Amino acid sequence: MFHRSNGLPQHLRLTIFFLRLAVGWLFFAHGLRAIFNPVWLAGAPPLSWQLVQNENWAEWIIFAAGTALLLGLATRFAAVLSIGLIGLAYFSRWDAVGRNVFALVNEQVIVVLCLLVLLFAGAGTYLGLDKFIRFSFRGRKHG
Repeated sequence: MFHRSNGLPQHLRLTIFFLRLAVGWLFFAHGLRAIFNPVWLAGAPPLSWQLVQNENWAEWIIFAAGTALLLGLATRFAAVLSIGLIGLAYFSRWDAVGRNVFALVNEQVIVVLCLLVLLFAGAGTYLGLDKFIRFSFRGRKHG
């Protein structure tokens, strides 16, 4: 009934593909916004974001992760990197989260859950460049 590749039915692979595009677009757009409007990150809470406010590496990482997710290139690495950045932002305002039980599950947590799906599903192999890279390395002889 379903065409299976990598153990998942085609409709699930398409769902993961569209999830990868949506999360990739989110990071790509936020990265562009931060690159062309550095004041955008300046409103972030202090603590761990102080390093981000002094350097512009965070916006480039956000932009690169979004681009990688859109292209399906190094998808697992981009997902791990993105989860780290979101964790940095989330735990830098832990005081506010601890006081409000509804803030425990906010949009950042939902994006992390989506990134975990992309990470463990190998989302770059579904209509992404990771598929071509994996096949090019599979044919090589080691020795």
